Amino acid sequence: MTIIDANGGLPPAEDNPWYLLATLHGTSVPSPRREARNRCAWNRYYANRLRPDDREKLKGRVPEEELVPLDENELIDWRNLFTKRAGNREIMMPDPNDLIEFSEFDFSLSCSFSGFIFFECQFIRSIFRGTVDFIGCSFQVFSNFSGTKFIVGANFKNSMFEGVSFKGVEFSRGGAFFNNTSYGAHADFSHIKFPETVHFHRAAFKKSADFKCTRIGGYLDFREANFGGWAGFQGAEFAAEVDFTDTEFQAPTNFDSCRFEKCPPQLDGATLHQRTNWRRVTWPSLQGLELRQVEDLTDAYSCIKLEMDKQKRHHDELMFFSKELECRKVEQGKVKGFPISLYAWTCDYGQNIILPMIWLIDLILLCWNIIMLTYMPEITWDKALLASIANSFGSFGVRKELMESLTKAASTGMQMFLMLQGIVALILIFLIGLGLRNRFRMK
Repeated sequence: MTIIDANGGLPPAEDNPWYLLATLHGTSVPSPRREARNRCAWNRYYANRLRPDDREKLKGRVPEEELVPLDENELIDWRNLFTKRAGNREIMMPDPNDLIEFSEFDFSLSCSFSGFIFFECQFIRSIFRGTVDFIGCSFQVFSNFSGTKFIVGANFKNSMFEGVSFKGVEFSRGGAFFNNTSYGAHADFSHIKFPETVHFHRAAFKKSADFKCTRIGGYLDFREANFGGWAGFQGAEFAAEVDFTDTEFQAPTNFDSCRFEKCPPQLDGATLHQRTNWRRVTWPSLQGLELRQVEDLTDAYSCIKLEMDKQKRHHDELMFFSKELECRKVEQGKVKGFPISLYAWTCDYGQNIILPMIWLIDLILLCWNIIMLTYMPEITWDKALLASIANSFGSFGVRKELMESLTKAASTGMQMFLMLQGIVALILIFLIGLGLRNRFRMK
């Protein structure tokens, strides 16, 4: 249920008891010293909930003095500070064992939660209108940011999550930074709108990661990331470069129905799982691109093709090879690229069996009509058709049928035409065989 204040919007953050606790020493003059005091006050208030294994994980991340629980006298001091921070408002100090609830509040000022220790927490459908820093935070259990709006971006660098949901989050402007973050349980980044750059450089997803139906308008940085569980990008849209350089996918990865508008993913040095799904992907159009951009696409497709070859995924390898040839055709121009165009027209780069069959049938019918015009009325239609078929399959030892069907010797011009028909037919038969081999991986 959404909380509405008297003015029809979300209530201000100053009415939230957890926000008052997080800014126990105030926010009037932001400074590193004040932020450090606020962080220390928050962490010590929740330090009593830390188990021995939690403390072990936090070594080196949180100063040791911030992991010391409050004694009775300090707890009284904390309550007095909270009462002073609340002012005339009747707001009770939160119980450290309760759910940390920041949901449906309007954070009009810039916020710094850097280095905070969070237990069960929710920021559902809140609005952050200023800059917000969660740098180096430790989320000990599940945290939920679903439906939150970040007007000026957000920074989660070096944070440690267990389970987390960013489902449906909106970033109006400014980048989102998740560099060096780690995720101990499922991470949900589905249905997010990122208008600008997003950084997951060296992020570690120990379990599953869901980026389904996410829209990224700028550069997406997954360099040196590690996916320990399955990764889902179904229906995601990438408007700019997607960089998976040196990324490791240790479990099945799904790019089903993705849309790459500018370029395919950069996978230089990446390790893909054998079950990587590329079905129904929309690849970038080559129209209107500069030569340098086309060359970059060629290299990208070539890199993915080599990775598919390593995994013996022949059909995916063939698909990326066809994309590489399309780019090379544009690189070489209409004249030098004409043989590649012929290869595309006749068999779709070896991926199609029906196309060369249709071309072969058309060739037989064309030659049938020419033979009929040349030998009428001495030859009947069925004998002319037999002659055209026999000439097309002459390489298989049936060429003698041609001489038996014709009523007189062919002229020099006709002999040259029949020879050309035989050569073209042989090429088309080879392409049919190539398509069958590629379809069924015959060796």
